[in-house]
Amino acid sequence: MTQRIAVLRAISLGDFIVALPALYALRAHFPDAHIDLLARPWMHELAEKRPFPFNSVISVPVFPGVYDDPAKIEDIVKQEAFFSEMQKKRYDLAIQLHGGGRNSNPFVKRLGANYTIGMKTDDAPDLDKTIPYRLYQHEVHRYLEVVSLAGASPVAIDPKIPTIEEDYREATEFIRGINSPYVVLHTGASDSRRIWPADSYAQLGDRLYEEGYEIVLTGTISEENIITEVQKAMKHQAVNLCGKLSLRALIGVLKQTRAVISNDTGPMHLARAIGIPTIGIYWFPNMIHWSPVTRSTNRTAISWIQECEVCRQPLFDRDSQIPLNEIESCGHMKSYVSSVTVDEVFRKTIELIS
Repeated sequence: MTQRIAVLRAISLGDFIVALPALYALRAHFPDAHIDLLARPWMHELAEKRPFPFNSVISVPVFPGVYDDPAKIEDIVKQEAFFSEMQKKRYDLAIQLHGGGRNSNPFVKRLGANYTIGMKTDDAPDLDKTIPYRLYQHEVHRYLEVVSLAGASPVAIDPKIPTIEEDYREATEFIRGINSPYVVLHTGASDSRRIWPADSYAQLGDRLYEEGYEIVLTGTISEENIITEVQKAMKHQAVNLCGKLSLRALIGVLKQTRAVISNDTGPMHLARAIGIPTIGIYWFPNMIHWSPVTRSTNRTAISWIQECEVCRQPLFDRDSQIPLNEIESCGHMKSYVSSVTVDEVFRKTIELIS
């Protein structure tokens, strides 16, 4: 009988969210098991007081290819202490939901579980049972396929995150002065190639403002430049919350908006997971992995660019199994989604919120 399960998913916000249907499937199949989510430290804030399908969050140490942090140094002593504590828990099952397995499969094997499952590229170490890791599979379906190796069947396909009172309380000071319905523009992303041009966001913001919606700009400190550029290009005023929001406050701000318009990035997945309409701006190969599973309250605007606009070098290899964010580019780093028009995004936004 499976009593204790470890699940490795120590990546970013959007990566966690698309794995939620798999975690709910796992809980439904093992209702009495104690499930530990092995994650990055930020996960503690999100998980606190929320009825997620796992019992506890355990922070993983810095470990090459699993948790890389430029601000932290790899500490072998901390790694050894971590694995020693994990082995004491005597896991019945350890699950790798963390990529192709070159680095994450050795990590999972060191947990000392009786049985291991996960994903595997051709050059990754084996676990007891794996599915092949290949590109161009929707991420929600990928992780559901992994937990099916343990007998778990889907109970939902849309990721869902419950909101709590603290979300609204922490958001109050940031939206207190907003008197009209508002729309959130999340204009940054971790990869500049996924960012819609600042001028396009500015034009969209002005058009929505003229339709009676206030504009709220969200983002992290690392995205301050693009957010400032958008704000300066707008004719109308926008509320700039860049770098001001905790994760709970961000949820509270998103929960009370009419819609979120965003590049392909974590806060867009978060908005969907709490039930807010989204308009996502995608480069077409990323659509296969990260698009919304359902369309009732979600729309997509897709760029079909296949060549660098400067040198005409192909932007991807159809036969490659290299993750899109690791493909060596020509170096121009131009937006892959610049071909998406303001008219298209505006039309799809109004369609959702009118």
